[in-house]
Amino acid sequence: MLRRISTIVAAAAVGSTSLITATAASAAVGAPPAPTIVSVSVVPNPVVVTGKDKVAVTFSFVTGNNATAAEAYIKPPAPSVESKLDLTKQNLGFGKARWTVKTAFDRSAKAGDWNFRVLAKNSGGDRSDNKTFEVRQVWETTFADFDARPRFVKRGDSVNLTGALRVNTPEGWKALGGADVHIAFRPFGGSWERVDRTRSGGDGKFFERVRAFRSGWFRAEYDGSKTTHAAKSDSDQVSVKRSSLDTRIVRFDVSPDSVKKGEKVTAAGVLLAEEGRGWDGVRGKRVDILFKAKGEREWQKVGSDWTDGRGRFEEDITAETSGWFRAVFDGSRGLKDSSSRPAFVEVAEAAPAKTRIVRFNGYPEPVKFGHYVKFRGKLLVLDDDEWVGFDKAKVQLYYKPNGTQKWEFVRTSWTDDDGRFFLSVKDWKSGWWKVVFTGDDKAESSEARPDYIRVVRR
Repeated sequence: MLRRISTIVAAAAVGSTSLITATAASAAVGAPPAPTIVSVSVVPNPVVVTGKDKVAVTFSFVTGNNATAAEAYIKPPAPSVESKLDLTKQNLGFGKARWTVKTAFDRSAKAGDWNFRVLAKNSGGDRSDNKTFEVRQVWETTFADFDARPRFVKRGDSVNLTGALRVNTPEGWKALGGADVHIAFRPFGGSWERVDRTRSGGDGKFFERVRAFRSGWFRAEYDGSKTTHAAKSDSDQVSVKRSSLDTRIVRFDVSPDSVKKGEKVTAAGVLLAEEGRGWDGVRGKRVDILFKAKGEREWQKVGSDWTDGRGRFEEDITAETSGWFRAVFDGSRGLKDSSSRPAFVEVAEAAPAKTRIVRFNGYPEPVKFGHYVKFRGKLLVLDDDEWVGFDKAKVQLYYKPNGTQKWEFVRTSWTDDDGRFFLSVKDWKSGWWKVVFTGDDKAESSEARPDYIRVVRR
């Protein structure tokens, strides 16, 4: 029995030796697998630097397959070079490890897309990975020289609001152009409310005009952006004095509402004032007619008229482009200002006028070989159903000699105040002559009836 047990132990020992030898042989035959890299992380992303305080950033990644070493680098936007980071290793078990480094970003960090590159190594090889993250610098902004003028106005009068928006960059304070600037108002005993909006110019300056109906304070507000902080200006006070009578413009109309470019339209309406319990026409007050072209923001004065005994006004205006008209009364002593509703007018481009060339003639006929032949004629344009001379227009002389089919350009001339033109050229061969007006944006083209000139040798 003891002999049998010894035999089994010996056999087991032999088998164990064979297993160890096989394992070692297997290890010698193939290297272990290269490490893996997962969970490459940058927190926070984006890295937002908002002021003088530094922003802590954690870089991390996880390796597998028993990585024996790891490296990490960060690289700012080009042109730049990589910087190596000092990593801390945390074993997670099962051949995994977490590698971490914490650093801080401040105002010196270049804004834009950065790159976080990692590398893991073992005897089986190495592996790399990368992650892009954004560094965003958010700069301080401020309003300079905000002002509301005039300080004292009548109810409904305009207040001019001006100022400049600035941003603090690494190079110092600079103009912040192209930014939306909101105009806010707070009446006495009330809260702030935005009443208008404008945009800063290339120099950071802005201007806006609003109507004041209550006493209170105005200020400018900027909402900020991805790279700039929000800002609010100091407030400026405006006091409003109530005028005595309300006014309004009624029955405002512009006719016709569809015309050709250059035609006249008539803007008319009635200015009323509230007196007692009713509305009566206001006599002897100037009403301005304003126009805003389609697609534009600004209103421009295009005419005015004085009201008659019933408050009526009427003004004829030349229509140049499609847009809106409105009537505005700026107010006067004892009367508040008012404006009408807009009225739209569609303006069509006028069709080019018809033209024709008359009395075109070459002389003498016949002409001697090598001598001058003269031409004259008249260019007419149709104006309000009447043919009149077309002055200061360019006409071109063409020639087609006998035996050819092609017209050849010779020279140009300009019409006089009556539309007449005169030309002279030397003639060497019999053929046809004509004058052509090529037309322009206002007039159609036309050409004269060809005239045949015979050349003789004598």
